[in-house]
Amino acid sequence: SVDNLRSSPFLLQYILDNIPNYRDSVMVARHPSSTRQVSSYAERLRVNFAVIHGELKEEEEEEVDGRTSPPPTPMVTPSNSAGSGISSNFFCSFPTPIPPYQQKVKPSLSLVGSVQNKIAIILDDNIDDVEPWCLLAGFLKEQGARSVYAMATHGILSGNALDHISKS
Repeated sequence: SVDNLRSSPFLLQYILDNIPNYRDSVMVARHPSSTRQVSSYAERLRVNFAVIHGELKEEEEEEVDGRTSPPPTPMVTPSNSAGSGISSNFFCSFPTPIPPYQQKVKPSLSLVGSVQNKIAIILDDNIDDVEPWCLLAGFLKEQGARSVYAMATHGILSGNALDHISKS
């Protein structure tokens, strides 16, 4: 049997014990799908909550994964190789041309709610790559947050996470 441990009592106690003036804070959901969890914390702490919507604008790296390759030509006919057993009238056709790959347009970040002159507490399930967290903290500071805390149940902190955190 597997026991499912709830982290909320520990995280709530951490907020109460370690974040001065926590009543002047706003719980922040990193994305709309975590709104339910974050609003539950906000309700128990009797503070407001906000939701970050959109995606971080990160440097687009040129990926060589085939998505930007030109679509195949409608008709392909292999050359006849003597003795290969492949008939010269073998061909493959596509009923309609495949449209070229369109780059995804990421909606810019927006904040539903306010963190103006508040302590922002970002909450999520895990922290692996901290760079997006640091960028979100910067975004919340731009929106007027006095300070930003990041909390998660699982702190994986891969790569140079500690460097990113200390520089943010």
